[in-house]
Amino acid sequence: MKKFITLFAVFTLFFVVSCGGSKSENKEETPDSADTVTDDDGDTADTDSSDTEPTEKPDSDNGDTTPEQPDNGDTTPEQPDNGDTTPEQPDNGDTSDDSDTAAEENDDDADTGPAVPECNGAASTFPCKDAATGYIWSSKSNGNIKGQNAVEYCENSTEGGLSWKLPTIDELRTLIKGCDNTKTGGDCAISEKDGKLSQDFWSSKCYCPDDSFDEGIYSIFGDTENWFWSSSFRTDDSSMWGVDFHQARVTAEDPATKAYVRCVVNDEEDSGDTQPDADTDSGDSQPDADADTDSGDSQPDEDADTDSGDTRLDCTSFPCIDSSTGYLWSEKMEGSTTWEQAKLGCSNLNSSNYGGFNSGWHLPNIDELKTLLTSASGGTPRSANCQVSEANNCLDVESCWTCATCTEQGIQESDSIYCSNVNTECNDFSKLSDNDWFWSSSLRSDDSDLPWFVNFCWGEVRYDMHKNSLGSFRCVRSAQ
Repeated sequence: MKKFITLFAVFTLFFVVSCGGSKSENKEETPDSADTVTDDDGDTADTDSSDTEPTEKPDSDNGDTTPEQPDNGDTTPEQPDNGDTTPEQPDNGDTSDDSDTAAEENDDDADTGPAVPECNGAASTFPCKDAATGYIWSSKSNGNIKGQNAVEYCENSTEGGLSWKLPTIDELRTLIKGCDNTKTGGDCAISEKDGKLSQDFWSSKCYCPDDSFDEGIYSIFGDTENWFWSSSFRTDDSSMWGVDFHQARVTAEDPATKAYVRCVVNDEEDSGDTQPDADTDSGDSQPDADADTDSGDSQPDEDADTDSGDTRLDCTSFPCIDSSTGYLWSEKMEGSTTWEQAKLGCSNLNSSNYGGFNSGWHLPNIDELKTLLTSASGGTPRSANCQVSEANNCLDVESCWTCATCTEQGIQESDSIYCSNVNTECNDFSKLSDNDWFWSSSLRSDDSDLPWFVNFCWGEVRYDMHKNSLGSFRCVRSAQ
């Protein structure tokens, strides 16, 4: 029995030793096949498996391939690579930004309106942009426009798809060429920007007389029409400033006058709506004397004139008689007109039976018009000695006109027939308190395109305005 137990124990020991060697061999082979197998795996095999368990080691290796799925999982993060293609859309978004930028640029273009060509003098195509100022100019109006309607005319214009306005006197003066006095920045002081819009700032530096009257010489566009409106009002009355391109003259006229218009686009400056309403004050075509008088008597007070030495007429209604001459005068006719229009306007008073007279009304000749001149103090004017006269057939400049005799305050310029005014302020040299210039029917004998006229602002008999200029006028007839 003991022998049997001893043999069993030996056999069992042998069996255990044999199995242990086999496991050792497997442990040594496993690192060759899979470096990832750990001793813990071996221990687990010792604990749980039988002889067949070592064949399950590949299963453990396959199990080790399960973590390879994180490698496949690593390919899943490759989707962020595909996702990286999604961030490429921000690149497309960047192109959208570019599109937005382009759109903004297009919007900017839209804000400034359609592209316009540069101005090219008289050959300009309108609208055009003046390279010197950046202003965009419209074509001139087809017909004459009243000053009181000129602002609305420009605001309603759709020319070129642009937003137009009536130019200020400063902007309009940029269209003058060839006259250093009245070009923008010249010696003429009239300016809205500088706040100098009363007649007090007007002087002989506000025009360039040229007896040749070459058409278009003072306009960068070669404009031959004489008068163009600005939006600037005189601050001492309701008249509007403008430019007469025949003489590059900066002057003011009644808003009821018809003239030409060029509209402007000036992005750098908004002139604003600070001007008075032309409709408010423009309807009064009567001279200022009406407003200053208290008497209802249409006849002059001769006694008062005799006592004071004042030759001004106290006319509160028209027609009004000047008892010193026997002339019957109309009111200052509405608006400013050319010489031909003034003659026609007076002739039409006859057909309308004006003042109860159906004949005799006419545009006064220079002799008749001179009788309305008075001195600043109310006495006999210096210009009463002016030799210019239709009755005496003295109508040429060289023989009949001098600065000393035909102006109230002029001083002869050396080597020139022109004279300068001692006082550049506008004074009252009219019996009827007129302060602008008036047509006569008398033409210069040495130039039939230039009528004689009287400038009551300075008390002058003058000769240098073309027939097509715009002037004021009164009509006259004998009181008999």
